[in-house]
Amino acid sequence: MVCLLSLTLSAQEGELRIYRARVHQTATGLSPKSMIVAVSDWIPVIEIDVDREVRVLKFTTTEAISLAQLREHLVPTGYQAGGLECTMNSGLRTVEGVPPFPEFEDTGNDAVDYPRYDAAKAAWIAAYPDMYYQMTHPSHPVHGRK
Repeated sequence: MVCLLSLTLSAQEGELRIYRARVHQTATGLSPKSMIVAVSDWIPVIEIDVDREVRVLKFTTTEAISLAQLREHLVPTGYQAGGLECTMNSGLRTVEGVPPFPEFEDTGNDAVDYPRYDAAKAAWIAAYPDMYYQMTHPSHPVHGRK
């Protein structure tokens, strides 16, 4: 019985955290696999993926991390993190830096899901018009490519 109690307490201590980091390459021709390996070797991840289209590294863990820590671990990969968003099971959401572009959340209720996503996109674009321009114009000189 004592063992069961200690397992329950340790499970409650490690709240599930879903991180989304806005990332970009510091050089051309880099593989996102290096980011995945760097994060997986650093902290225990439950799930990890990279969305190249919107330049987002997404991972799930029970570890609390900061944008500064993520940046430090991404340096050797040739990627940089410009922002970090964390959503916890409790509903608490934290953001450091410029957050990644909003993600569509499918609850099965299209009448609520699509307007919520459209509002989140519009708010992000209004708050970060330069970032949106860079996302939609990848050949822009800001990216270092012509």
